[in-house]
Amino acid sequence: MTTFGAIGLLLVLKGIFSVMAYAVSLQTHEIGVRMALGAVQNDVLRMVFKKGLALIATGTIAGLAAGWL
Repeated sequence: MTTFGAIGLLLVLKGIFSVMAYAVSLQTHEIGVRMALGAVQNDVLRMVFKKGLALIATGTIAGLAAGWL
């Protein structure tokens, strides 16, 4: 069971990384404009993490709801 749990955790982490990488690749233009207008690195990181946490929260809620049903 531990092995299956570890494999599942690795698959989830890979999925989260892939979705975040895709989301950031779609925002490269916006990030460039923000940096050109004077945004500091912490502002850009905060923006990326905020959108990432929103994706994770949505997936968690949907997964819990599907599991409950």
